[in-house]
Amino acid sequence: VWSSARVATTREGVVAGYGCVALQPLRRGEELFRVPRAACLGATSAGADADGTDGDCQRRLALALLEATADWAPFLAMLTP
Repeated sequence: VWSSARVATTREGVVAGYGCVALQPLRRGEELFRVPRAACLGATSAGADADGTDGDCQRRLALALLEATADWAPFLAMLTP
C-alpha cells in the first residue's frame, strides 16, 4: 500500500472517527493512494460460506474481519456498535 506524502490518515478532524486529510493543496487527477487488489477485502475475497454457498455478503465480510482483526484494527475501531 502506498500513499502520497501530501495526504495523511488520522483520527483528528474527521467525521467518522478515522479518515484522510490533505496536508497540502491537491491537483485534480493526482494519485493519492495505490492499494494492490490482494490487500482489498470484499465479498469476493471473503470467500464462500462454510456450506459452499455465497450466502450473506455482510456475514462473510464480518467473519473475515474477525479472522484478521490485527490487520483490520483501524477499520474495526471506527465502526459504531
